[in-house]
Amino acid sequence: MRQLLPAGPGCAVLVTSRRVLATLDGVRHLHLRPLAPGESTTLLGRLAGADRIAADPAAARKLVGLCGGLPLAVRIAGARLAARPTWPVRTLTDRLANARSRLDELRADDLDVRASLQVGHRLLAAGSVEERAAASAFGLLGLPDAADLSPPFAERLLGAVDATPVLELLVDAQLLESPAPGRYRLHELLRLLAREVGAERSVDERTAALTRAMRWQVATAWSGYAMLRPGDPRLDTAGAWAAGGTAFNGVRQALEWFETERANLLASAEQAAATDGVPDEIPGQLARALFAFFHIRGHRADWIRLNQTALAVARRTKDAYAEGFAHRDLGAAYELQGDFDQAAGYLRAGLQLFTEAGDDTGQASCLNGLGTVYDSLQRYDQAADCLSQALSIARRLGDPHSQGVYLNNLGPVLGQLGRYAEALRYLAESGAIFAELGNRRGQAAAVTNLGEVHEAAGSPGEALPRFTAGLAIFRELADEAGQEHCLTHLGLAHRDLGRVDQALECLRSALAICERTDDQRGAARCLRLIRETLRQAGPHGKGQRLSANE
Repeated sequence: MRQLLPAGPGCAVLVTSRRVLATLDGVRHLHLRPLAPGESTTLLGRLAGADRIAADPAAARKLVGLCGGLPLAVRIAGARLAARPTWPVRTLTDRLANARSRLDELRADDLDVRASLQVGHRLLAAGSVEERAAASAFGLLGLPDAADLSPPFAERLLGAVDATPVLELLVDAQLLESPAPGRYRLHELLRLLAREVGAERSVDERTAALTRAMRWQVATAWSGYAMLRPGDPRLDTAGAWAAGGTAFNGVRQALEWFETERANLLASAEQAAATDGVPDEIPGQLARALFAFFHIRGHRADWIRLNQTALAVARRTKDAYAEGFAHRDLGAAYELQGDFDQAAGYLRAGLQLFTEAGDDTGQASCLNGLGTVYDSLQRYDQAADCLSQALSIARRLGDPHSQGVYLNNLGPVLGQLGRYAEALRYLAESGAIFAELGNRRGQAAAVTNLGEVHEAAGSPGEALPRFTAGLAIFRELADEAGQEHCLTHLGLAHRDLGRVDQALECLRSALAICERTDDQRGAARCLRLIRETLRQAGPHGKGQRLSANE
């Protein structure tokens, strides 16, 4: 090829290739990306008629989305509509919505999306030993519903020691994308082709590959949980599922992994729930292992969705233990979302299941959850009763982590009841337990709640340094829920001390975190407190209690 390229200053050659011709000298590379939704819709309208697109724009948007921005696919869709003038756009949209037959639908005369996509795979399959291995791996990479793939996940899926060379060969062949270093993604239409290739393998082989990859996800999630909440008895429920994951160097690294993999973990739970042969325990294990992450970072809708999946599987398999945990965690999610009726209903259901099973730890956890619901409803006597029962069980079981949690949640409630000395003693004990366990978040919660007790006692000057200390630890841990809580209470303390500017700065910073984490309940609270502060009138207002809610 090099000998055929003209070198004169007035010459130019346009070369197209499925592979990136990176070794050619003196060339400018232009990587063609999928069409944007607007561009795809415009192309569809030119082929099928703008009036038909205007008649049902929602169906047209969905149609081009199913084409994945691939110009050939959009062109074929437009040609099929043009040849069927009586068809509404929605008719073809509905036909393409069936993933199993989508590639069959994307064919018109000599234009065929499947045939076009197969070229790259066939070239690999006819290449070197390494290329043939990559072509074979392509079918397995299409199995998961994951949004994207990491090398460790791909290694478990493929049963390989190092999947990166295979992944990179597939990127070079334009069968895989690499949107960021260490991340790989299949275009949706290529995923369908990969699943056709993968269907050549036995069902058992495909199921085993998915199970290996999902087990790694579960084990790594538990590794992250152990980093976020050392000493938590929930870790004992993992059993053999905790083995074989990737370890983390610290809390920040664990949180970063959870954020990066959040969509993939939810997709795996739902795929496991719907796939015969994949262990039924996977959705429940993932739901339990992600509790600490969701409690810290929010994502309430995802939290609820994951536990609803786990609950459905537990009911189907008649696993009362897993059902109890799903009820308990749904209660926590709905409480933090501000839906207290739903929260209480799930927690009571979980309490009944754990009571029938004779599981004292589960009972205590649900009682703690009910206590935080009553606390949020300002029904402090009921909150104190539930939390005292939970604490009594934890002391009887000799469970230091749970004692620290329940003491931490009970202290501020006692402060609201005017039992200040008792509240301060409980919180000091909680802080000491968490320090012994090396649980920095627990320490931060305890010192912050000490500030709340001083706040309730009418001593904002005593509260201020506690909130400041808690905020420093939460920032160290990249814990946004804790930061928002401390900033809200710092705002109230500054306001009580007559420092309106500092109060507004803290409250606006808290509001920014709520908006970033989609915490609608917290955002509404911050807006109310900002308005009150600006008016310098009205009742004090209370921030949401910071609870371990475990």
